[in-house]
Amino acid sequence: MTMPEPRTLQAVNDLQPLLQARRWRWRATPFPHIVAENVFVPDVQEELARDFRTLYDQRTTAGYNTQHDFLGTSLISTQCGSLEVFISPAWYALFTRLFGINEPGFLTAGVHRHRPGSRNGFPHNDIFPERLDVGPGRGDVLRFGGPVAGKSVRAVAILYYLNNGPWAPGDGGETSLYWDWKDGVDTPVDSVPPRDNTLFAFSCNPHSYHSFRTNRKRRDSVISFVYRGVDDYVQLWGDEGLRQYAEYGRHHA
Repeated sequence: MTMPEPRTLQAVNDLQPLLQARRWRWRATPFPHIVAENVFVPDVQEELARDFRTLYDQRTTAGYNTQHDFLGTSLISTQCGSLEVFISPAWYALFTRLFGINEPGFLTAGVHRHRPGSRNGFPHNDIFPERLDVGPGRGDVLRFGGPVAGKSVRAVAILYYLNNGPWAPGDGGETSLYWDWKDGVDTPVDSVPPRDNTLFAFSCNPHSYHSFRTNRKRRDSVISFVYRGVDDYVQLWGDEGLRQYAEYGRHHA
């Protein structure tokens, strides 16, 4: 099976024709984040869901993430149809502008599938230094601006939910938000349900604790990450948070 040509790519440098004219809501608690519903116009929404299914049909060897209990694979430029919007310059520019991220930096994206009954996650902040290599054959990491020396950390996480069908309370699969890594996963401050064509984005910082909640129905999503250099992060936060990803606190308290 061959991925279709991304019909929306002619507009990837200008997102406006793809997005519905609706306001995106900023929320401050428990950390700054955006929730937006009805993100893409209907025909683009349908195209994204179709290409998500096609990609999973092709990638029958999608990797299993044991730490977070999902199946996933990276989006690779020119190989993901309309999903390339999530690794486009316009997507990068939109979220660096919204969250005030300085260039240069990196962008990556992937598709995630939580099968029914996937286990609860745990509150974590998504801060983990890593070295992102960009070179021949690496279509899964896109660099914007000049070179980035040393390691990088996630600066913005963007989740887009699609291909799930109607959602109702009790179906699970929410992304939940917490004050602290020690909070119980079932006692969040707030939650974002995985309704189709909904977007949840937040600035990754020492306090951006979030977690997946167990699901009764399949939950599909596309997740994008904007990265900043570790030096840029340290100027803002010091080294706070660099050691707190996942269960660091539980094992090193």
